Amino acid sequence: MKGTSLHSPHDTLVKAAFGHKEVMQDFLKNRLPQKILQRIDLSSLTLTNKSFSTAGGKQRHSDLIYAATIEGHKGYLYISLEHQSREEKYMPLRQLEYNILLMRQHLREGHRTLPLVVNLCLYNGKQPYKGPVRLVDLFQDAQLARKYLFEAYHLIDLRSQRTEEIKQDKSAALAELVLRQAAFRDFCSWIEENEHLRTELHSPYNEVLYLYMLTLDPDEQLIEKIERLKDPLQRHLAMTAAQHLEQRGLQKGLKQGMQQGMQQGMQQGMQQGMQQEKVKIALSLLRKGIDAALVADATGLSKKELQTLHQENG
Repeated sequence: MKGTSLHSPHDTLVKAAFGHKEVMQDFLKNRLPQKILQRIDLSSLTLTNKSFSTAGGKQRHSDLIYAATIEGHKGYLYISLEHQSREEKYMPLRQLEYNILLMRQHLREGHRTLPLVVNLCLYNGKQPYKGPVRLVDLFQDAQLARKYLFEAYHLIDLRSQRTEEIKQDKSAALAELVLRQAAFRDFCSWIEENEHLRTELHSPYNEVLYLYMLTLDPDEQLIEKIERLKDPLQRHLAMTAAQHLEQRGLQKGLKQGMQQGMQQGMQQGMQQGMQQEKVKIALSLLRKGIDAALVADATGLSKKELQTLHQENG
């Protein structure tokens, strides 16, 4: 009859039929494996109204999701029924994506543990279904996937490991040791006590380490400790990091000043502040006997400027 056709006839029929609790009960009694069925209280079946937002922001309305009691645990089992009229190669992956969304929503509702999910797919295509029905079958090596993918992840708990254990990671060790200390937001005592490690352990990211420490622990005492480092190269790297942070702060102030209509004044202030900071650092390094070439690299001042500075300040 005209005007009575369905927009999505397959989905409409499935939802209309299996949306009835008694219909779903009859279906599950005959279709679920006995080892699963005997654990479920079918009288507790409750149709839910679940919808999810995908990573792209799209709404995903699952076909049918029933909540049920399993072995006395109320509300911790969901039975998800999907309908397919065409074979889909990545159906196990799609179900996994929906399951994760369902689990996330379950946690947002206040539950503290994940729900069990039993997935069913009702297929009525023209050809016999030959697509994979297990997630591991989608991997190139199903045996390796089964062995490693669903095993416990490898936890490296830095708090529970001794320094000597961490040092075995060689070039990665310094980053791990600094990350371990970061929980306390205090590098003042640590930087002196562990100066030998920064000399002993090879690291291509020393300057970033100092940036990290100064960012998390912007304490004047930390700058003073850095100035007293015995290794001139480490002092150079650390002071360069401190200079970078100072420049960032001045640049941030410049941006705010521009928003307030003070662009010119802030630019002058930034230049003066940067120059003053360079002079201060250069004087401190020169007085401690640091080679002028290293001081020039650390501060950006020319050798001529350093000579003038040295003459003016004795």
